[in-house]
Amino acid sequence: MRKRVVLSNTNALEVQGMQAPTAENMVNPSIQNQMLGLDNDLVDSLRAIEAFKSTQGWNLFRRPATLIRKETLDMAKHIDAVAGAEKPETVRKVLYGPRGSGKSVLLLQAKAMALLKGWLVVHIPEGNQKNTLFV
Repeated sequence: MRKRVVLSNTNALEVQGMQAPTAENMVNPSIQNQMLGLDNDLVDSLRAIEAFKSTQGWNLFRRPATLIRKETLDMAKHIDAVAGAEKPETVRKVLYGPRGSGKSVLLLQAKAMALLKGWLVVHIPEGNQKNTLFV
């Protein structure tokens, strides 16, 4: 029960006309400050890698939706640059901020972008140095 994540609420109103994220529209600056609703296939893929956290309030929506912020577009540009590069290079970013500032949601959005591009995504849920072995 501790790890149970509820991703929908049948009592919530349906938001009409909400776009779903695609590999193409995730880098489009016109979607900044808009909500994108995750489609069922993407939700299933994210659920399989345990990308959702129980504390994120997904049960408030009819279907999971996420706000596209400036930071999301910046991350999308980095992912798109790596995907389109002739000789890909590693991009390392450090996310920091107070609790509830959106770090986990930004990581979820990055994982969604990678899945939409057909990348293999490895997620280590609740990983930390005390109980995780990196080889």
